[in-house]
Amino acid sequence: MQRIKRRLGDQRHRDVSAIFEDALKEQKRNGSYEKYRDWVTYLLSEYYDPMYDYQIQKRANLVAFRGDAKGVHEYIKSVT
Repeated sequence: MQRIKRRLGDQRHRDVSAIFEDALKEQKRNGSYEKYRDWVTYLLSEYYDPMYDYQIQKRANLVAFRGDAKGVHEYIKSVT
């Protein structure tokens, strides 16, 4: 998590680190991995989703079509 600290910012880095530490303690206490879901959920919503959206926006001119699986299939059929 140190590698993404700059992009997360100090507060979100502290938050995600605390969530991870809580999950680790829970695992050591009773062998449960359930609390890791909280950590993964936080990282996905606070880091990976925004990073993905940023990268998509940065290259928006290269995207020919966006949609669900059915829409993509229909688009491909229409251009081939």
